[in-house]
Amino acid sequence: MVFNVRTVFASVLVSLAVVSTLAQTDIQCNDVGTTGDCTQFIPKFCADVASAKVEGYNDVYRCYSASGFTCELTAYNTRDVVGTPSKVNCGKVLNKVSETCPQGGEGKFTAKAQFIFSIDPDEKDTCPT
Repeated sequence: MVFNVRTVFASVLVSLAVVSTLAQTDIQCNDVGTTGDCTQFIPKFCADVASAKVEGYNDVYRCYSASGFTCELTAYNTRDVVGTPSKVNCGKVLNKVSETCPQGGEGKFTAKAQFIFSIDPDEKDTCPT
């Protein structure tokens, strides 16, 4: 079988880019708590917080009602300056948390990123008002 050098090289570059992107996301899973899939709420949450101005050391929080549990999603500003969460980074981090942490968890896009994004499934049937 003959391989085109350009095709092989391009495949290697794409593979490295994917591994590099996944490696950038620093995730910590919850060890205890309710198990629940909150994936369906990630796009709305990330779109909403991307327009928020979050004061230093504060967060933006949303609660969504799922079937038999709730999903609490948060973007926490780790710095002492106002910031706006990135929609793209929010989605990447929360999707990675959702894939790897059945009981929820948190993460940052990179170690130096300003925001920690978290998902916490909860056994409550409805969100607080």
